[in-house]
Amino acid sequence: MRHGEGRMRWLTANEEYTGRWERGLQNGFGTHTWFLKRIPSSQYPLRNEYIGEFVNGHRHGRGKFYYASGAVYDGEWVSNKKHGTGRLTFKNGRVYEGTFSNDHIAGFPDLEGEFISCLDLSSGVAQRLSRSAELIRKLDGSESHSVLGSSIELDLNLLLDMYPEAARPEEKKQVEYAVLRNITELRRIYSFYSSLGCDHSLDNTFLMTKLHFWRFLKDCRFHHHRLTLADMDRILSANNDIPVEEIHSPFTTILLRTFLNHLLRLAYHIYHEEFQKRSPSLFLCFTKLMTENIHPNACQIKGNLFREQQRTLYSMNYMNKCWEIYEAIADHAQLLPTSLMSIPEKYERPKDDQKEEFNTWVSNMYVFFVNTLFHAYKREEAIKEKIREERLRSTARAQQRKMEDDELEARLNMFILREEEAKRQDYEVDIMVIKGPVDVSSSHLTLDPPKEDVTVSPSSKTITSKKKKK
Repeated sequence: MRHGEGRMRWLTANEEYTGRWERGLQNGFGTHTWFLKRIPSSQYPLRNEYIGEFVNGHRHGRGKFYYASGAVYDGEWVSNKKHGTGRLTFKNGRVYEGTFSNDHIAGFPDLEGEFISCLDLSSGVAQRLSRSAELIRKLDGSESHSVLGSSIELDLNLLLDMYPEAARPEEKKQVEYAVLRNITELRRIYSFYSSLGCDHSLDNTFLMTKLHFWRFLKDCRFHHHRLTLADMDRILSANNDIPVEEIHSPFTTILLRTFLNHLLRLAYHIYHEEFQKRSPSLFLCFTKLMTENIHPNACQIKGNLFREQQRTLYSMNYMNKCWEIYEAIADHAQLLPTSLMSIPEKYERPKDDQKEEFNTWVSNMYVFFVNTLFHAYKREEAIKEKIREERLRSTARAQQRKMEDDELEARLNMFILREEEAKRQDYEVDIMVIKGPVDVSSSHLTLDPPKEDVTVSPSSKTITSKKKKK
């Protein structure tokens, strides 16, 4: 039975799964892809793809589903159905975030089925369902009037807030026309860069990642405008609620509409000061970006990583571990649960010179990453672990010493208390011995006989006076 980590391809069903298996079933974290029929000039990869948790062969737990239409669901799953809290991004980019039940939005289930089956609806229920249907139409783009179509809706709210309210509709229309004039070239660029470093795909379409986007930015010399790639990541992640540890992740996927929105935001950031004296037009900024940066330089690979397909595929084997090390150095809270792919230390010596050169390159890559970078990181982690253990031992020893000192001090205090108690008791005994007889005699002296009215003779007075003198 399939058990552990592995990849399975169903050739007749055009499906593929990569991830964890248990007793022949998908169990744990994995990626399942359903390849659909290829349609020419499609703007999105024609595939449905789920990345997340599986239980007994079903989508169960937390996961993200990429639809072929461009929609994305990120949330909770129960037995292959959307159930719980989640976030659904429609194909035009609009977002619904809330509760899902039995594979539908919790407040708005399958409205078409309800309208067919419920013939006797009260006016209140009918009105509620009509509002729900209107909301769904607005979210999924069926009522969109954008010149780019319902599948692409540019997110210009943040940029248009900088313009007077009366000028926003015209500015939005001009930007959409500018994008529409260049949409063929932009789609070609997106398709070219998203396929770099990727193995053969059944539908021959790919999703652009942040790594591909960085390569595009460098090729088009975006970084010549006193901006680093890290600066651009921070600009694009502003007001997007992206976790700090994911801002610079090379694995983040970028859809075509996201790619277009990123270009517009960078165009405004780079060129808006130049046009500020006349008119800080987003349309002019985007046009200049296309003229000066993208058209002259796009699809011209200047970096060594993506020049050769074979070398690129091999280099990608080190990507997960390098990202793990980057996160560790960046002092993030958690590390990604990735592991280094096993790479053989020995390679067969090819006869062809070109293969021999590639073999030497592979050996050098292995030596650098495994024997140098990863080994140094592993050694540093071991040293850190020893330091942590030594600190723990020092803390334990300090606590033990403190406990012993406290116990000794307590015993000393007890001894002192006993000594003081013994001294006090002896002092009280001495006082009793000294004061005992004095108290008795004084008691006799203080007792006077009762006075009586009798006649006393002089002789008796003399005797009494003598007794007093004694």
